[in-house]
Amino acid sequence: MNEQTELWKQIARTGSVVWPQVAANRPERGVAFHSQRGALAWSPQTGETRRLLPEGVGSGFGLLSPDGEWFYFFKDTKGNEKGHYVRFRYDGTGELESLTPDFAPYSSSLTPFPLPIVSLSASGNRIAFIFVDSDGYHLCSVDIAADGRLGAPKILHEGKALLRGPVLSADGAVCVVCTNERTGKQQYDLLALDSGGDELARWKGGGATSLETTAFSPIPGDYRLLCTTDESGVKRPMLWDVAQAESELLITEETLPGEVVPLCWSPSAKGILLCRSLDAAHELGIWEAGKLTRLQHPTGTITYFGGLGATLSNDGVASVLFSRSQTPRQLMAFSATGEPKVLLSGGEAPQGTTVRSVTFPSSDGVPVQGWLATPEGTGPFPTVIEVHGGPHGVTNQSFGMGAPYLENGYAYLSVNYRGSTTFGREFLQKIWGDVGHWELEDIIAAHAFLVRENIADPKRIAITGGSYGGYLTLLALGKCPDLWVAGVAIVAIANNPLTYEDSSPLLQGIMKASFGGTPTDNPELWERSSPHTYAANITAPILVIQGLNDTRCPRRQMEAYEAHLRELGKDIEVLWFDAGHGVGNTDQAIGFMEHTLAFLTTAFSLGVSS
Repeated sequence: MNEQTELWKQIARTGSVVWPQVAANRPERGVAFHSQRGALAWSPQTGETRRLLPEGVGSGFGLLSPDGEWFYFFKDTKGNEKGHYVRFRYDGTGELESLTPDFAPYSSSLTPFPLPIVSLSASGNRIAFIFVDSDGYHLCSVDIAADGRLGAPKILHEGKALLRGPVLSADGAVCVVCTNERTGKQQYDLLALDSGGDELARWKGGGATSLETTAFSPIPGDYRLLCTTDESGVKRPMLWDVAQAESELLITEETLPGEVVPLCWSPSAKGILLCRSLDAAHELGIWEAGKLTRLQHPTGTITYFGGLGATLSNDGVASVLFSRSQTPRQLMAFSATGEPKVLLSGGEAPQGTTVRSVTFPSSDGVPVQGWLATPEGTGPFPTVIEVHGGPHGVTNQSFGMGAPYLENGYAYLSVNYRGSTTFGREFLQKIWGDVGHWELEDIIAAHAFLVRENIADPKRIAITGGSYGGYLTLLALGKCPDLWVAGVAIVAIANNPLTYEDSSPLLQGIMKASFGGTPTDNPELWERSSPHTYAANITAPILVIQGLNDTRCPRRQMEAYEAHLRELGKDIEVLWFDAGHGVGNTDQAIGFMEHTLAFLTTAFSLGVSS
């Protein structure tokens, strides 16, 4: 098979876009992030793009100021997610300017995960962001003068509790942040602060309820906040009027079943763009004057985080990031009556893959959803099960999903295990305090489904995943070794206690919330749920692909795991790359996939002979 016929490599090299933004007061200026080219300055009127940042400086996420003069982002070193918030002029002149020049380097997320941690007011007069250090979580704001000069950074709120999803009102006078002070879990209440950090209001969800921010009204002086609540058991869109301390549920489950979240306001603040998730597929609608209007669009995936990734015009046109397994992510315009329109794409693209949604029961009868693709011919096939990261993420349709495996004659199934988002509160929270158990039960159920349906050859099933999915891969290989012929773990956690010791304070806080305490607080759970505990059980060969500068899945814990397996005589290979929590570039990613396919070819051939 030569390069020209390997479609999966063409798919890997295909560009896609994410986080497009247009300057509110200068619509000829925009930014977007391209999967191959990085951060781009983009003209929405002509479609032209150029590199935005200086050579050698990269960013996968940032915010464009409303006046179009500045681009704000987090700058780290080789993907280690430790550094400073900085800004750079849109026209490419001048130098990077730190927002916190006198601060020691701090931890922050390079992408809006799991909720955005930076916000810019609609008027452009203030930016607020969360950073984490050994003292805990800090909500910081910096004033921006009319002439663009930066004020001194000001700490609005801080403590050991998790802080996520800050949003500023249009005039910058109010900041609302998600905090787990009450719960200690990844379950949030909302705290509203004024520009000096004084508390204005709190909204406590109570019980198991979690609240999350989206966006303030774009009208200065209007302090209505779009947010979500899962009080009913699934996420629903809410309005919280911070000034009046009043809340309103926008749409009930009877009106629109499934999980429904608000994405953004229209400029007039009369319309609200909603996104419904049902079986990991999305549907858009506009809520205005108590009425829901469905938008016309194909079945596929809408990419969003909080109030990022979508806009809504006053005349009912939604601009969103849309993708399917057949087509890459691109910015598209949808309305209730007009034809869909591509606003920004990553370039020419080949045809992707075809997948279908499947559902199967887990060990306790709870339905688990996944995406299945099979090669030509009749089964059973050698099969790859893929599990996503997070754990609080979800696998939706994505361009070319499973392509390398399908092209080599393997079946492919991705699994949205317990802990995944968009399937309701109970599904998401089931893993809290019992890390690794129910996720693995769902993965075992996926294995059984594939064998029962004669899709997979039971002697030739491999498991793979990245980040938390890499953790689950290693855990599955050790806890149920008879199920697997091979495993491929990417940027993985192999030793929970060591990972906690070496992780950034940002990730330590999230791990503590998931486990219900530190390794010292609950050592039995930390050991019971750790892949290294089951190393002696492993029978399948393992391939690990790991970043040298990763602060989410640090280097030392993987080195210890590799050494331990080698002492036990296990078959493990670790490939290191010089970046953080993600493979550095496309060519390197393709090289790793080539290595993975060769590894699987050998493993599957041994499975046939066993």
